[in-house]
Amino acid sequence: MTKKFKKITRFLYHNIPLHLIFLLTGLLPNSVPTVRLRGFLLRPFFKSCGKNLKISSGVILNNAHQIEIGDNVVIAH
Repeated sequence: MTKKFKKITRFLYHNIPLHLIFLLTGLLPNSVPTVRLRGFLLRPFFKSCGKNLKISSGVILNNAHQIEIGDNVVIAH
């Protein structure tokens, strides 16, 4: 695959859904169920991800496909 095709594919299959999840869940409050839901929905976009990921609203993730996360991680702004 060419470099340009890889960038387009990553944009369509990773960046757009990632931003849509942040947009839709950004309206919800930062409560325990919401940060768990956001972590659950965003798990497939990371290179590797452990159990019990929590992500609060307002977080900006650049190049999530290159990030490796362990167990019991909380990401907040």
